[in-house]
Amino acid sequence: MRIIDWVAIFVLALTAVGVYAECYLHGVDSSTMSLGVAALVLFLFLAAPWQFQPTIAPANRAVLALLIIALLVAVISELILAYSLAWTALLWLWAGCRLTDASRARVARLLLLALFIFPWIDVDLRAVGWGMRLTGAMVSERAFEWMGYPTTREGTLLLVAGNPVEVNEECDGGQTLHAMLVVGLAAASVYLGPTRSMAPWIPVLVGFAWLANTLRMILIGWAAARFPGAVFFDWIHDVGGWFVIALMMGLCVACFAGWNRFRQACPTRREQGSDSPLSWIAWQRVRDLLSTHWGPLRSSRGNMTVASLLVGAATLGTLWRMVPLPDAEERLQEFIRMSQAAGGQEIGFNDQERRVLGAARAVKRSLRLDHEEFVVTLIDGTHNRRAVHDPLYCWTVLQSTEIPVPDGNLRVLRVVEEGFERDVMFWYSDGVGRHASPVRYLLQASWRRATWGRLGEEPVLILVEPRRSERVNWFRFLDSFPWILEL
Repeated sequence: MRIIDWVAIFVLALTAVGVYAECYLHGVDSSTMSLGVAALVLFLFLAAPWQFQPTIAPANRAVLALLIIALLVAVISELILAYSLAWTALLWLWAGCRLTDASRARVARLLLLALFIFPWIDVDLRAVGWGMRLTGAMVSERAFEWMGYPTTREGTLLLVAGNPVEVNEECDGGQTLHAMLVVGLAAASVYLGPTRSMAPWIPVLVGFAWLANTLRMILIGWAAARFPGAVFFDWIHDVGGWFVIALMMGLCVACFAGWNRFRQACPTRREQGSDSPLSWIAWQRVRDLLSTHWGPLRSSRGNMTVASLLVGAATLGTLWRMVPLPDAEERLQEFIRMSQAAGGQEIGFNDQERRVLGAARAVKRSLRLDHEEFVVTLIDGTHNRRAVHDPLYCWTVLQSTEIPVPDGNLRVLRVVEEGFERDVMFWYSDGVGRHASPVRYLLQASWRRATWGRLGEEPVLILVEPRRSERVNWFRFLDSFPWILEL
């Protein structure tokens, strides 16, 4: 190996450590990040042996463009998916120049597996996890009714023969989907042969992951109904995690083996060169267009240009992150002053909450209206955008209602927590307008980072939670504390 190879490996390792460190600081647990380490080990093992050619081939401008765009998006939005795309593009920018033709083809088809080295599903796509939980709970409800167990469902909370079974975040599509897609891609790389693309199989693998996860829910719910209060129920729950991985592997192996037999029985398709379960003519045309207009650079000057652009993008991204952004400290202090005037008391954050907040600034105080107490939390995500999350994924939501207010709207959720129903209200506010859209908040926060805070104030998340579970007259609450809408 040449010096350039060791430098590339060092840069890739350093970048991966930096992304994992940022994930840890933003509250991602170690078990989630360990899935990425497992994906990295599988990628290195399946791509071996790494065969290098003595000369350095020209770099590809399309990959360079993807790398620069992904870096800029990652810096502005703090999306782990953008970091993953940038890391994978950086890996291929080096590997595509140094590997032999045979080794390059083998590594290229495994780049999808490399994309799962970072936990972007669990961090950036929480809506996918919520969808898997909710649809899995709906199917499980029908399955238990078919088995003869009386079952009711409230969101993702199942009551199976009177026994509560909560489909919580441990059973969602974050870690589970991440782990099963890694398993499925590893099986595809082995059973589909060294020349077939794995990308068309992603929808199939997602479907298998949902099926395996739903069967796990049914297994745990059946155990809760069949053996209520059994001392070995926790063991069944833990074994269910390994059961879902084994089931995913079995589904993938059976599917790929059957597909290989089908292809052998259909020589016409094989002679036509179709390596995918679906027709990818459109993609092939786009790829041909890109190869025509974004072909490899053919000179040493071109390689120098690639290196210069790469260094420039990394430098710009670093400087971009170093520019301090104006935060919402004044509005948080105003909330403290107004709540003190209304007789509110400060409430501390527990260890888990402080870890999720990280560098974000947050205030939690109580407000009392007659005999009812409310907990109001304000979170400023200027220094850690991930601390400002979508409250929809914190509870099992039974009902969602919008409340129109001047210059915007708020959202009230009827949720289930520890078997009790209660109302919560939240909105995002930049001091001028109010809304309850997490997507809009992401766009606002990203736009501020792109312009170094010159356009618009930082939106803060305002969450109001009553202590008791009775229905709340939210209009009366807002009339009693009108200043809260001005924060």
